Amino acid sequence: MARDFGSGVTYDDLVGLTAMAVNRIHLPNEDLGTAIHKASQILIEMEFGHYLLLELWGDGHTVWQTGERGRVVVVSATGQLLFKQD
Repeated sequence: MARDFGSGVTYDDLVGLTAMAVNRIHLPNEDLGTAIHKASQILIEMEFGHYLLLELWGDGHTVWQTGERGRVVVVSATGQLLFKQD
């Protein structure tokens, strides 16, 4: 997803950032940008702001993880959370 949304930043550049860091970035008002921002807000509200973004799916799902081998959570485009143990 090489969509540049200013200053040479793309969606792929968000991978590896925490939910708190992602939430501070102004993302485009389009489906994927809105889904990523919504996911980061949900995680922050649940006190998971330290989770790292691992993957962005074209359908709006995002995958986040605590640390290198920590718990994984998938946030759907509708805001549902699915917790997985990696």
